[in-house]
Amino acid sequence: MIHRLIPPGLCMMLLGCVGDPDLATEGAGGPMPPTPAETRSVNDEPGLIVERLRILPGQTGPDPIVASLESLDSDIDGVPGFRSQGFLAMVISAAELARLESNLAPSAFAGRTWHGEATGWRSTANRRLSEGSAMLIEGRSRRISDQILTLAIRGWSIPTIDGSELYVEIVPHLEGGRLNLLQAPRQIGELRGTMLCDVLTCSLEPDECLLLISASDLETGSSEDAEATETEETGQDDGPFDGPVVALPPTAAGWLLDDPISGDRGVLLIHGRPHPAFQPPSDDR
Repeated sequence: MIHRLIPPGLCMMLLGCVGDPDLATEGAGGPMPPTPAETRSVNDEPGLIVERLRILPGQTGPDPIVASLESLDSDIDGVPGFRSQGFLAMVISAAELARLESNLAPSAFAGRTWHGEATGWRSTANRRLSEGSAMLIEGRSRRISDQILTLAIRGWSIPTIDGSELYVEIVPHLEGGRLNLLQAPRQIGELRGTMLCDVLTCSLEPDECLLLISASDLETGSSEDAEATETEETGQDDGPFDGPVVALPPTAAGWLLDDPISGDRGVLLIHGRPHPAFQPPSDDR
């Protein structure tokens, strides 16, 4: 594929620009905040953009709406690994994105971050897991010892045969624990910690959006998974109806996109406009 032949460093040399990771708007403070569609229409900055939607308990849930969306036949690598970490990933058109937003509460828009040509890894969501926290990893409950769970992302413009697209990479990872003072310091933008799965990659056209949501059905688990988890933690098997019922902990997606304490649900919308330098020349003469 073409985008695998274009290293990020070469793209930066061609563009000569980079987005500021701290340049972000976390919602409007006025009484009449702009809708996500209005925000997109007035923004002409090229590069990677991440928007967040937040659905509160009692509001229309996102799951039936997302299930009804028509996913584009897009080439996405890394979906199985993301699914094992509780993520549902799909590429949708601008029309399907508008349909999603029209079915959610007007207050669902929670913020927008412009990353520009982000060739270094940026954090798009993170949560500190304190001592004793647990996470569901590949169907098994695992204890997490005071680490930071992060969803890292990067993306840049690439040329294609028909014009240009935005190449995106995203991965959840854990970092933290004791510092190794003898370890060489990492460069700015380098991925830190341990990746939980393979990197998810895709190329987005200007009117396409990568949608990420937690697959809440994975957190309910099957009866076999729940029984295996309880037996593993207690070291005994008292039968299918004896002993306490142990709720499975959130997945990585449940921790990063949702709020397990308040019950809020989150949706990430990843899109952008390729840099004009990669646009084909006009046919007007």
